[in-house]
Amino acid sequence: MGEVTLGFFRTGRKGPFTGRLVDTTVCVDGTEFDIQAHYGAYCEPRTDEGPWTAVEVDTTWCVEAFARYLAEGPDEHGHYIYARVPVEIVEAVVAEHGGLARP
Repeated sequence: MGEVTLGFFRTGRKGPFTGRLVDTTVCVDGTEFDIQAHYGAYCEPRTDEGPWTAVEVDTTWCVEAFARYLAEGPDEHGHYIYARVPVEIVEAVVAEHGGLARP
């Protein structure tokens, strides 16, 4: 199983991606989704500085593990928005898909 390194949400660091807005997270098996944590996102706490305990996840596929957090969707583009998903659950889903892919 691949390494999961989303702990930056817990520490408040900006992480290995593009600041507080994580563009596209790609797993080893090719699964993709966006993770956001900032004042305008569905996250906890809803601030621009972490640590965050829950994040917003945007996908083009329905994620059973996130089902209880569904806030919007699917929209006309097939996007599902999941609100305040605990970081631990996001990490578990990433792990199920082989961990984070490395460039």
